[in-house]
Amino acid sequence: MFQGLSSDCTSILLLSCEFRGIRSHESASRFGAHNDEMYILLSGQHGVYDQGQISLTSIQPEAPVGEMGLMTGRPSSAMVGALRRNNLPLLRKVALERLMRSNDKLCVRVCGSVLKALAQRLGASRIETQLAMQRQAVLEWKLAEVEAQVAALSPREAV
Repeated sequence: MFQGLSSDCTSILLLSCEFRGIRSHESASRFGAHNDEMYILLSGQHGVYDQGQISLTSIQPEAPVGEMGLMTGRPSSAMVGALRRNNLPLLRKVALERLMRSNDKLCVRVCGSVLKALAQRLGASRIETQLAMQRQAVLEWKLAEVEAQVAALSPREAV
């Protein structure tokens, strides 16, 4: 999200952050939460989990955590937990909005990054939808096959 920023922009960004310690296995973001802040993972690794605590992916250093909810105002679609203790820069929505109003380069970088991430997620969602439709078609075909076998084995009713 902030890759490619000049050192001046990066310094301004970090000066606008607060720092928060997160213990190992502590949540940085909860499923369904409305966040008015985001984190920037500087080191370590965070896990991303769905509602059923199934691991979806991991977040590597230099990646933001909670940026989509911050930018869109939508509730979090996953839970993010620290895989080990971290001290994370925390950027509140009001601070990010102030920075974006005062720095065109930062604004363009952040908006472009959010659009790119949304486009990637939309593409992945389309692929998942196509795969689900294919699985559904196969299951419907198998069901029709089983129904035909059951009908062939069942005694015919008198008409």
